[in-house]
Formats: sequence, structure tokens, C-alpha cells
Amino acid sequence: MKEKLFQFKDLEDFKKNSNNFFLFFTEKSWVGKIYRQTKVFERLVVKEPELVNELTNAIDGILKEQPHTFSPILPWKKLYEAYNIMCELVQETDPNVMINNKIDSRYLCR
Repeated sequence: MKEKLFQFKDLEDFKKNSNNFFLFFTEKSWVGKIYRQTKVFERLVVKEPELVNELTNAIDGILKEQPHTFSPILPWKKLYEAYNIMCELVQETDPNVMINNKIDSRYLCR
């Protein structure tokens, strides 16, 4: 990939600005179900199945227990790790990655 996706400065920056990235790791949300059908997520499942399972179990558990007040207790370090891996797995030919002939740098955090 020529251009890169957005790189957060550090974990704190990721916590503040990762928007809905965590929804890749839930089967309980209709948005999560859509995110999990993306090519980049399918690649992550192949490359890091244990990380995907760990995050999915954690986040689905959090959403079940605290569906409206979960942000402070998300597994932020693991999410940040997953984000950095997924940045390397996105391909320009993936659907919806390109906008106006440029990579949407915020593709994973819309």
C-alpha cells in the first residue's frame, strides 16, 4: 500500500480518537456484523485468530454487562495492537478504502 492509514501518536491518542474501531470485535451489534465482513477483518482472523477471539469475547462481555457505559473499560492495549496490525492488512483494492482516488486514512475508525 502506497499511502498509510492514520497512525495514532500513542495509546492515549488511540483511546480518544479511535471512534467505532472496537465494533470490529463484537457480534452483538449490527455495525459489528458489517465490520466483520470486511476484507481487512477476514485477513486479521487468518493472521491473528487468538487476538480476534480474545477481543470479541471481552467486548461482547462488556456490551452484555454495560451496554451504555463501556468505553472506560474496553481492552485498550489489545485494541491498539489490533489496529496497528490491521493498518498493515488493508489493501487499496478493498471496497470503500479509496475516496477520491486516495486512501481514506480513517478507514478503520469511521
